[in-house]
Amino acid sequence: MKRIILILVLAAVLLTACKDEGKTEQGVKVSPSAAEPTKQVSDPNDTKTDPGDREGGILTGVTAPEIVDPPVVTTVFKNGRKVAEVTDMESATMTDAGILYKLCTMTGRYKADAEYHILNAETGEDRKLGTIRDEGYETRYNRVELNGKIYTLIVKGELDREELQSLILLEIDPAGALTEQVICKDGFAYAMLARCNDCLLIGNHGMSGEKADSVYLYDPKDGSVKEVLRYQEGTQPLRQIYSDGKQVYVLLARAEDGKTQLVIETYDLQFNKLSERDITALGEKANTGALPDEWGGDEFLMHVSRFIVTESGIMYYENFSVTHFLLNLETGEILRDTDAFLAALGGNGELYFDMMKGFEPERDKPNYIYMLDGTKLTRTEYIASDPWYFIMNMSVSNNGTLMMLLEYTDLENINPNLPPMIIVQ
Repeated sequence: MKRIILILVLAAVLLTACKDEGKTEQGVKVSPSAAEPTKQVSDPNDTKTDPGDREGGILTGVTAPEIVDPPVVTTVFKNGRKVAEVTDMESATMTDAGILYKLCTMTGRYKADAEYHILNAETGEDRKLGTIRDEGYETRYNRVELNGKIYTLIVKGELDREELQSLILLEIDPAGALTEQVICKDGFAYAMLARCNDCLLIGNHGMSGEKADSVYLYDPKDGSVKEVLRYQEGTQPLRQIYSDGKQVYVLLARAEDGKTQLVIETYDLQFNKLSERDITALGEKANTGALPDEWGGDEFLMHVSRFIVTESGIMYYENFSVTHFLLNLETGEILRDTDAFLAALGGNGELYFDMMKGFEPERDKPNYIYMLDGTKLTRTEYIASDPWYFIMNMSVSNNGTLMMLLEYTDLENINPNLPPMIIVQ
C-alpha cells in the first residue's frame, strides 16, 4: 500500500512526458474529493443471435463473412520513457517479473492457441514463455501472483460443446515455463481463484453428476489438490471466494421462493465455519440495474468476477453483468456503486478506477482513480496526454508497481497516432 500511495503522490508533483514520434503521456494527481476485455473468445452466455438466424430478416439462413480486425499496436511506457511496442497484445497484467500478456491465434469458434509472454518494463525485453494449444477460456480476472509464479485457470476446446472439459490450473514461471495441473474433470469456464497465504483457493461449478459446487485448496509446494468445501444444492450457489490470510470468505447466491439471497460464509484457515451473513439488503441498496427477462431477470444470480473482503470490513462485489459496488459491511454505507467502477487486479483491494469514459465518451471528462485506506475511499484524477484516452484496465504487482492500459474513446474520429498505451509507474 505504501508503494501505491507513493506512486500517486509522486504523480501530483511530477509532470512526466513521454516524447516519441510526437506522442506524449503525463500523469497528474489533484486534490482528492472524497476484463480489459480481450479478443480471445466470445462469451458463451451471450444471448445475442447471429443476424443470419433472425426470423424474417434479410440475412436468414446466410452465414456472414468472417471479420478480421486490423492489427493493434500497443505502446508501453515506463516512467515516461517508451520501452516497447507490441502488436495484438491481450490480457496484460503487471507482475514483479514484468508485464504478463498473451498473443492469441484463433483455432476455432471459441478456442485459440494462446502464446504467453513476459515483457520487461524496464528494458523492453520480450520473452516467450510457452503456448497453450486450443485454449478455450482463461480466468484473467482472477490471476494470482504467488512466490514468484503467476497462476490462472483455463479450460481447453470449444466452449459450446457438450463434452466435459477439465479445469486446469496454469502455473506461469517468468523464467520460461508453463505447467498445467488438472483440478477436476468437469470444469466450469468462469471458475474462481484466490490466494490464501502460500496456497490457492479454487472454486468450480461441477458440470456432471449432481453438479455440486466445490472449493479446492492447492498447495504449490507439493502440487496437492484437496476439496475443502462442497455445496450439493441444485442451484449451484457458489459465486466467489476470497481470503485475507486470516479467514476465508465464500460468496453464495441462494435462490429461495423466487428470490436470490446473497450470503457470505466465513471460515477459519482449517475450514471450520465461523459465521454466515445475509447481505441481500445491502446489495439491493447498490445500483444493480436490471437483467433482461431472457436472462432470468435476477441480477444476483449472475456469476461474479471479483469479490474482496478487507480487514476493515469493506466488501467489493463485481459480477459479469452491471452490478459493481463497494460497501461497508459494518455500517451499510455504499462507498461507490456504478457498472463502470472496477477493482485493479492485485493490490489487496486498495486500488480502484472508473471506466466510465469508455462507456460514455466525453472529451472533457476526467479519469478517476480511487484509493481505499481502511474505510475511507479517496478519489484522484488522472490526466492523460490526450483527453480522449480512458483507463481500460489496471493492475498492481506484489512489489507495488502500477500498470494502466489506456484506450482511445472517440470512436467517430479514430486517430491512428493515438493507439492503446500501457503506462507503468
